[in-house]
Formats: sequence, structure tokens, C-alpha cells
Amino acid sequence: MSVQINQSIEQLLEIAVAHHTAGRYSEAGELYRYVLHTQPNHPVALQLMSEVVSSYKKALTINQNSSEIHNNLGVALQELGEIVAAKESYQKAIEIEPSYSEAHYNLANLLQNTGNPIEAIDQFRKAIEFNQDFSNAHNNLGNLLKESGKDQEAITCYKKAIQINPDYANVHYNLGIIFYELGEHHKAIGCYEKAIQINPHYANAHNNLGNVLQDIKEYQKAISSYQEALKFEPDLVNAQANISSIHIT
Repeated sequence: MSVQINQSIEQLLEIAVAHHTAGRYSEAGELYRYVLHTQPNHPVALQLMSEVVSSYKKALTINQNSSEIHNNLGVALQELGEIVAAKESYQKAIEIEPSYSEAHYNLANLLQNTGNPIEAIDQFRKAIEFNQDFSNAHNNLGNLLKESGKDQEAITCYKKAIQINPDYANVHYNLGIIFYELGEHHKAIGCYEKAIQINPHYANAHNNLGNVLQDIKEYQKAISSYQEALKFEPDLVNAQANISSIHIT
């Protein structure tokens, strides 16, 4: 489901409630999660997400062997901060359906977020094993491999994600970070420019592009990149500091 950027929180909640009332709990939950990512303590969204959890639990009394319901329950529980219960739900989904790629992916994200990178890597690999075109799993696995110092393996993951989804701006950005850290400035520039081409409002990509341009002494272009970053994210401290440093130089 795609969320329109220009939709207000109230409009999104209205759409979510319509899904919820019609029994489309997965669609409703996705919108509640979007609202909670924007406003983590939004009381209405929290209450409605709790109701989604109750609905999934009720559904499991009718069909306790539904891997999809266990997985969706895990997603809702995780959003409410019930990490242990969410983990158990993902594990139950996988127990019922070992090849359930999305459940492996969700479990991997939970493990990553709770400081278990080795286990998370294993689960991301499982997600990819059962769905080789899972671009998000390739990207997230790449992030963990990079954090583990395995840059070349991470690059392979990012390139695979891009092969699957060429318009995945965040992967181009991630690949740009690695190339920059490896000193491959022109490759980094290409990656950041591609990320910006896909998402012109990508403030961090503009900022990072400015960093590379500054390193190769393209100062005016670097200033322009920092200004673009600040246009889309005026409080981006790094861009403010970076543009000041050029003026001082």
C-alpha cells in the first residue's frame, strides 16, 4: 500500500479505520504503523493498533495454524513495543511455514533492533533464500555486513537490491556511503546523484554529495549541495556545519 505524502494524519487514520471496520487488518495496521512512526505516542493510533492485536488474537482462536496471522500479529505487537511477544509470533509463523520469507525478514529486523546482529544476518539470509527478489532484505543484510566490516559483501548485497529495484533511493545512498569510505569518490558521487534523481528531497543524500565534492575541491558545487540539503531539511546540523566550514576555508 502506498501512502500519499500530502495526506494528513487525520486522513490516514480515517482510511485506516475504514480498513479496520471492513476486517482488512493488515492494511489498517500498515497505516497505523505509518502514523506511529510519524507520531510515536499518537493516542488514537496506539488504541487502534491495540484493537488490531486483539483482532489477530481472536482470529488465531479460529485458525491457530495461520502463519500469516502469526506474522501480522508480530508486526502489530512490535509496533506497540511488546518485543518478546512479537518475537514469539514471528517464530511461530516460521515454525508453521519455514519458507515464510516475510516472517524471517520481520524477525531479522527485530533482532537487529534489539542488538543481535549475528542472528539478524542469519534471518535476513533465510528471507533471501526463500525469496531471492526481496530487495529490502538484500539492503538490510548489506547494512549489517557493512557494520561488521564486510564491505565487499555489503556492496554485493546493495547491487543485488538495486538490480531488483533500480529506483530504491536508500540503497543507492547506502552504496554511496561505502564507496566514499573506500575513497572511491566518483563512484560515491554517482550513487548519491542517483539517489537524488529518484528522490530530489533526500536531504542526507544532498549533504553527503556535498561532502564528496568538498573532498575533491569542488567547493561551489559542494555549497550548492549543502544548500539543497538545508532547503529540504532546514535543521540538518551536518549540512549547516559543512557549509560554514567551506566559507571558513
